[in-house]
Amino acid sequence: MTKPRIVSFTEARRVADELPEGRWTKDGAARELCRWMNESEEAQFFRLIPPILAYDKQRKAALREGLQRVPSSKSLRKFSAGLSEADKDVLHQLQLLYDTAMAQERRQGSGTAGRWQNDSIAKILDRIADAVDTARQLVSGTPGRQHLAGSYKGAELLKDKYEEMSRLRFTFDRERGRKGLGWVTPGARFVAAGLRAWFPNIADTQIESVMKSLSGNKNLP
Repeated sequence: MTKPRIVSFTEARRVADELPEGRWTKDGAARELCRWMNESEEAQFFRLIPPILAYDKQRKAALREGLQRVPSSKSLRKFSAGLSEADKDVLHQLQLLYDTAMAQERRQGSGTAGRWQNDSIAKILDRIADAVDTARQLVSGTPGRQHLAGSYKGAELLKDKYEEMSRLRFTFDRERGRKGLGWVTPGARFVAAGLRAWFPNIADTQIESVMKSLSGNKNLP
């Protein structure tokens, strides 16, 4: 598997420059960001999203058709929420039925031993739902923008990291009538700088698209 590119200390320092003074020194913040952007498990995986947009038309059409037979992410999340909210008697009954099925499979020489843990199943379903959403987004996207789906997840992580390190709520704004480099709030500049460090070839228009999604305002001027 191809490894993500390494974010340099200099690149991490540009991101750190958008943090407010006080809690972190600039070098200290840069070291923390450099470690997190390169080594954290959450950052490792989203940057390795398969480049579905680079598939040829035939493979892409086959994938699109196959995804239509997969349960919707909404259905998966509804099932996950139902398990999480079920009362103990229901979960106990489900556990007994699950154990019975597993025991039968073991006697027949199939399946693997193990116990169903409700929280683990719910997390798995949520991850599958995220993967379904991403795959559907990719097969309907524009060729040549393979990294954009990953950058949506990257922006969410950067937003959370900004709030963790700054202890401030993420806000965004842009100079009226100006695109791309016109972000004026520290949180928005932090996210934009982080996206450029992770994805050096990302265009300003793509950052704008990600920001609109992150803010929940797709009509941002």
